Amino acid sequence: MTDSVVTQLNAALTGRYTVERELGEGGMAKVYLADDLKHERKVAIKVLNPELAALVGAERFLAEIKTTANLLHPHILPLFDSGAADGFLFYVMPFVEGETLRQRLDREKQLPVDQAVEIAADVGEGLAHAHAHGVVHRDVKPANILLHAGKPVISDFGIALAVNAGGGTRLTETGLSLGTPHYMSPEQATGDPNVGPPSDVYALGCVLYEMLVGEPPYTGSTPQAILGKIIMGRADPVTEQRAAVPPNVDAAIRRALEKVPADRFATAEDLVAALRNPGYRYGAQAADPATGTRQWRGVAALTGILALVSTAALTWTVATRDARAPESVTTLSIDLPEGDRLNLRASSAAGLAVSPDGRTVVYAGTRDGADLLFQRSLERDDVRPIPGSEQATGPFFSPDGASVGFFVDRRLLRVELAGGIPAELGELENLQHGGTWGPDGFIYFGVHESGISRIPEGGGTPELLTEVIGASVRDHKAPLVLPGARSILFQPETQSPETNFIEVQNLDTGERKRLVVGTDPTYADPYLVFNRAGTLMAVRFDADRLETVGEPYALMEGIATGDAVGGAAQYALAGGTLAYAPGATGGAALVRVDFEGAAVETLAEEALLSLPRVAPDGSRVAYISGEEIWVVDLERRIPTRISGALTQQQAAFAWLPDSRSIAFSQRDNVSAIHVVAADRPGASRPLSSSDRLQIANSWSPNGQLALYRDRVGTSRDVLVLDTTSATETVVAGTEANEMGAMFSPDGELIAYVSDETGRFEVYVQPYPGPGRREQVSSGGGTEPMWSSDGRRLYYRNGPDMMVVEVTAGPAFELGSPRLLFTSEDYDLNPSNGPGTAWYDVLPGERGFVMIRGAGQLRSQIVVVLNFLELVRRADPS
Repeated sequence: MTDSVVTQLNAALTGRYTVERELGEGGMAKVYLADDLKHERKVAIKVLNPELAALVGAERFLAEIKTTANLLHPHILPLFDSGAADGFLFYVMPFVEGETLRQRLDREKQLPVDQAVEIAADVGEGLAHAHAHGVVHRDVKPANILLHAGKPVISDFGIALAVNAGGGTRLTETGLSLGTPHYMSPEQATGDPNVGPPSDVYALGCVLYEMLVGEPPYTGSTPQAILGKIIMGRADPVTEQRAAVPPNVDAAIRRALEKVPADRFATAEDLVAALRNPGYRYGAQAADPATGTRQWRGVAALTGILALVSTAALTWTVATRDARAPESVTTLSIDLPEGDRLNLRASSAAGLAVSPDGRTVVYAGTRDGADLLFQRSLERDDVRPIPGSEQATGPFFSPDGASVGFFVDRRLLRVELAGGIPAELGELENLQHGGTWGPDGFIYFGVHESGISRIPEGGGTPELLTEVIGASVRDHKAPLVLPGARSILFQPETQSPETNFIEVQNLDTGERKRLVVGTDPTYADPYLVFNRAGTLMAVRFDADRLETVGEPYALMEGIATGDAVGGAAQYALAGGTLAYAPGATGGAALVRVDFEGAAVETLAEEALLSLPRVAPDGSRVAYISGEEIWVVDLERRIPTRISGALTQQQAAFAWLPDSRSIAFSQRDNVSAIHVVAADRPGASRPLSSSDRLQIANSWSPNGQLALYRDRVGTSRDVLVLDTTSATETVVAGTEANEMGAMFSPDGELIAYVSDETGRFEVYVQPYPGPGRREQVSSGGGTEPMWSSDGRRLYYRNGPDMMVVEVTAGPAFELGSPRLLFTSEDYDLNPSNGPGTAWYDVLPGERGFVMIRGAGQLRSQIVVVLNFLELVRRADPS
């Protein structure tokens, strides 16, 4: 467009945007650089070509493009605004510095194989997110993939949908076409208006093909020639033109480029899984697109039914495939008492146990700020706390169902359910990784950085049974004794949670066998049931030969896991009864919340999202997705990956006072602090190390002192590490647990939590002292956080957000706790104990950043009676 058109745009958008200049032009729109006057930020405004705008119509276009406004994903460019003004149809997006994939391909022609595959996988994740929300892009091509800090971001999401919906069949009559010919799917090429996710999968296959080969799979001198080849031709395998391409990548591209949509990957998520699975093959080599295993698709109907279970009981009869009379499978959704929550903080063991007769469930929960075990009878509405089980994790039943074993930090205990005082059976060398009570009078358990051990049920000296083998294996977890107590199932914990597997060891001979990829095994004769990425799986298992029979198959999805990366699947199976904690649907969202508890805006959305931390200057928010730190700029709203391979505690990172750097602990070295630049992602540098260091929560204003909780001994203490002299000082240490310490903004006060009263409360004391210590909370308190001016201290007590006014300085004064709001909408369960906040405070009276969605279902347990009937009916053999 000419300068006169820029003038027309400025006149039409006056008071909202100031257009500076044209940035580029596409087939359907032109893009302009502009200033967002309200938010004081640079934006990109795309203006629909006039002839297309006239054909589509403003009302229909704006109604359809709204469907894309809620697509929030690290690899999708968000939509800020849209509208019609003086004949212009426009929509507004962040201005991204960088280049398009088209520009890079024009310059380099071919990309390194690993980079091309990673870009395609990231784009596939963005497409999968959109497809899950019912949105198909319809125009995936290199020009619509922006490269920001090396990571792809999909742009123009939904414009093709809006234009197609608005223009209808009149588009072809005028000669206008949606989609770029080189990347059109066969169904698009033939004019099918009802294209779905497989069309985007096809287009992404074309993009990956071009990144590897240097040109799209089909080329021609005219658009008609290209479309003819798409409909009738057959693309050459990429390996014929580039031998370095791995077989799984070649197979994935061939599958994505199938002519018939039903022959392609069912979802973009399946394509991503194939690209990241070196063992994937297509054609005669494998049956399942993502895993290479055979799946019984009919179980999807049961999965859908289970997903709809509510507070009422739902009963149905499983369809038979033989002449046997069907048995009833009953699903119950049990709500916890009002105010109670499941406690999923212990990532290494399930927080649920089912009695051997299948009639009682014991679960780890939180009530009035205290963590303890509860027993719930399935025959009557009766929930009772188990005395003496404070801070207990990993419950498991005795073979007779009369007792429950559990862990408190590094201690193993047992208690009679009929009543009594818990008996301590032994002190472990390290944190535990799940336990089971064998029929031979021994209790078996996993220990961090060690193998499986056992101890007599009456107490004694632990005996190590399994040896950790392999550099990639850290420890053994989730033990399960098989009938006869001659063999044991367990899970070797690897560096990559997605590659964990299940092994079995003969306790007489020491022979070990690897069985299946998965975690958290249990045995229900004749089946091995286990977790694979949140999906409950089953496979026949010969307990005499210690071998699986046939291929694993899916039972149901939506099983919650512990809060940390690689957390245990939260389910238990015994006596034919399955009990599980349902996983949240739709992922989690990072939201800004006002002081009345209302969510004002969404900042980011991920499948897994935790631990938001606001930069001291308030410009950015860092958070964890999976094992990676991401940072989202609050002005431009574009997430950027900063660092990966975090410690599995998930809480080991914090902003430094300069707001430019982030300190964190790596997964393979939790005793060292590393620093990475937040604005220039790259390699980290070591800052300091400590024999005791585990989690650094907070830094002094000068960036010299780090507050952390240690990992030595049976209780937790708060220490200060001077990074210049490498000296350590205990500032809060008792026989109880102290954690979650935070410096006040002026560095003169420290807030932390301690359970010395029997439940966690918030305390404040001067630093470095001397001076008095004051209890802040009353009736329970966790997750303390300071306001940016240090005049207020916030904390949480269950769903209650509390605030206390503070007069700063060594002779500080505290006001009375005051309730701000009560809300169950925001996640209350930090992965590393009650000291670690899953929220933060924005400066300038802008409220909080909080997590919504990840923990919304944690006041509920789902129970499936006669679960083995479901397992049998799903068995494809």
